[in-house]
Amino acid sequence: MSSRKASLDALLGGSYGAPAAEVLRLLVDLGVQVTGAEEGSLLLADRNGRDLVFVLTSGSRRSARTLAGQRVPIGKGLTGLAAKTREVQIGSPTFKDIRQARLRRGRAGEPQAVLAAPILAGDEVLGVMTAVRFDATKPFGATDETLYARIATVAGLLDRARRAMR
Repeated sequence: MSSRKASLDALLGGSYGAPAAEVLRLLVDLGVQVTGAEEGSLLLADRNGRDLVFVLTSGSRRSARTLAGQRVPIGKGLTGLAAKTREVQIGSPTFKDIRQARLRRGRAGEPQAVLAAPILAGDEVLGVMTAVRFDATKPFGATDETLYARIATVAGLLDRARRAMR
């Protein structure tokens, strides 16, 4: 079993399996599309609640390979701050410990704008969905924030549905 599948199963409690993982992938893909982002990711809270772990990436196979398994401490950078505050965060990347894919469409590139929305199940932070843009002239705005927050809410509802079925 791959670490990505194991992490998704941990989020979903193993009771939903592949269909729920596909729904999460669709939500990340949808978030990328509706916000005009170039890439998006799903990070899940680890079991000890100290870190978020990249488990799913949309937009670039190279980024998916590079980011998979990397950790972001809760409270660090916009992504970690979204988990800590339970609020959507928008801005320039501030956490520099993440390795990025070396080339982006034939040129070097790092994210210039980040949108991070927490995935919540009640008071529990399950993870964070992110969207990134590589063009500094295209920051995320309030409409992007609202749309991404709603998509992250749907991701959190998957866990609520799983718990209700127990």
